[in-house]
Amino acid sequence: MMSSSNETDSNGDAVANMRDAVAETNQLNRISQPLGYAVTCRAGGGSSPDEPEHRRFTVHRIDDPVAHGPSFATADDVRDYLDHLNRLPRWRLDLDDDSIDFDRVTLTVADKRTGESFCLRGWKSFGIDGVVGGDDRRGAPAGHLSVVAAKPPTIGRWYRVDTHQTSA
Repeated sequence: MMSSSNETDSNGDAVANMRDAVAETNQLNRISQPLGYAVTCRAGGGSSPDEPEHRRFTVHRIDDPVAHGPSFATADDVRDYLDHLNRLPRWRLDLDDDSIDFDRVTLTVADKRTGESFCLRGWKSFGIDGVVGGDDRRGAPAGHLSVVAAKPPTIGRWYRVDTHQTSA
């Protein structure tokens, strides 16, 4: 069965939308990950020719489940949110702190007191690939995590630091 020209155009538009969404998400992650957040995007074709594409960006904090976080319709809305976050205090957790167990194999941070945990898989900007780098060298000894937020995360003993990076 042959595809119609309109169907082919629609498929091409959907592929272009997905490619653009990936590029835009990568740009947003260059801003968000140093703040302790990651941005994901769900992109797809619309349900009619009047709605050719849609995107939904979600901002995830390092210590929250991946499916958790505020969602936005546009990359500009995400940038505004990240700009807001960048003005909040920066919190730091040393991965050798005695309040947590950090498993270098599973990349899990577990609170010794409560048993709560979060997993760091997928956080490439932190150099996570079996170990977390405190400096920019691959394979460096575990260092720390940081996040900007009004209040510190609840897993582990985070402390406030005065210096934090600014988004570009």
